[in-house]
Amino acid sequence: GYHVGMIGNWKEVVSEQLMALSKCGLGKRADTFLLSYSNGEKQEILDMIDQYNITADPQTFESAESPWECPMNSALREHCLSVDKREPTVVFYFHNKGVSKYREDWRTLMDMNRGYAKVYYWR
Repeated sequence: GYHVGMIGNWKEVVSEQLMALSKCGLGKRADTFLLSYSNGEKQEILDMIDQYNITADPQTFESAESPWECPMNSALREHCLSVDKREPTVVFYFHNKGVSKYREDWRTLMDMNRGYAKVYYWR
């Protein structure tokens, strides 16, 4: 699941995140892609996604009020409850952190020995 808040420098952050998702292979391996968005037009984010190696067509949910991530969290929960429990399943969630209170030094701290950088080494 992916939540995109379409504010501030969101395009820069989303481009980096989609590149990471594509580069690490998760974009190609994912069977389902749940996408929520807020404060923007759905087609704009879908056009960005089309530029990357992401196989599944996004199932979109517009988030119209705060807390912005709640529709995605609910959709992920419903998805988890619906999958065949005999099948191994991996579920992940991310969002474009840092766009509401942009600070480059804060965002780059996420790259240092923390989860953001680990996406490349998920296998």
